[in-house]
Amino acid sequence: MKYALFQGRFQPPTIAHVCTVETILNKWQFVTICVVYNTPKPEWFDIGRWEEYIKASEKTSYAPGKNPFTPNEVKEMWDAWTVGRKLNHRISCDISKRPYFDKEFNVRYPPAEFMIVRPEKKDGDASIDALRGKIFPELLGRNYESVSPPFKLHNARIIKKVMEGGESWKEFIPQGAYEVFLRINGPARMEEVYRTKQEQSF
Repeated sequence: MKYALFQGRFQPPTIAHVCTVETILNKWQFVTICVVYNTPKPEWFDIGRWEEYIKASEKTSYAPGKNPFTPNEVKEMWDAWTVGRKLNHRISCDISKRPYFDKEFNVRYPPAEFMIVRPEKKDGDASIDALRGKIFPELLGRNYESVSPPFKLHNARIIKKVMEGGESWKEFIPQGAYEVFLRINGPARMEEVYRTKQEQSF
């Protein structure tokens, strides 16, 4: 299979996400980075066996303040990195609703052509990552494949390193994406994410 599909919110894209993309390119000829954004539950959607996952995602991935960048801004950051690395002949970036809320998901990314690829689960990963890996293959009717990038660092830890450890965003956001990040006032928006999380913890 030539095509890999790497999905996420990427708020914002980081050097860890880039490491995963580069690892995917070692095995697949092309990769589509799919920026997933939040949408209300459509009327046709039967929550059924998705209930546990959706409740968890509403508290984590789509909680208020968790997604400071629009899908188009995230795509712009990815595109800037891709062009800067001269990888636009092998990498494309799309924007998509949550796959389980999108009737056309398996049409746009046919299972016979696209393999969904995710980083291999490791100790310290969020519990929702494990739940997603367990439930998606069954309920989306398609398999996943895992890769093992040599470097993995969650955005929550990056935010803590910057906000509490005094490190620079430039260390964690890849070149090209970083310049877009600065232009759209990314540091201030991420600081607001941090403050929101601190307030919610009290």
